[in-house]
Amino acid sequence: MTRRDIWKKRPIVERWYAYKDLIAISYRQAGGKTFMGPVNIDYQFYLSNKRRIDSDNLIKGINDALIGLAFPDDKVAYIRGGSFEITFIPKGLSEEALITIKPRI
Repeated sequence: MTRRDIWKKRPIVERWYAYKDLIAISYRQAGGKTFMGPVNIDYQFYLSNKRRIDSDNLIKGINDALIGLAFPDDKVAYIRGGSFEITFIPKGLSEEALITIKPRI
């Protein structure tokens, strides 16, 4: 995204905001809370296409959407560990991401 996208929305930017809103709604419905200290996050993605996957962008998208919900701001210090897994599912099944956030003890 660019600064110009604030005024002139490209389709990819519109999809990003819709994705971010979906994550926020899902987090609230699941009873998600705001963590004030360090956390571990486990990311499980169920994807139907074995295309080239950029795992960093998958994680970054989730984390960006959770700013202000799971974390009060975007300081990296909140996320201290966790795991990441992609499972490929047959085409036609619904893709999803399961995110588990736990306080780091």
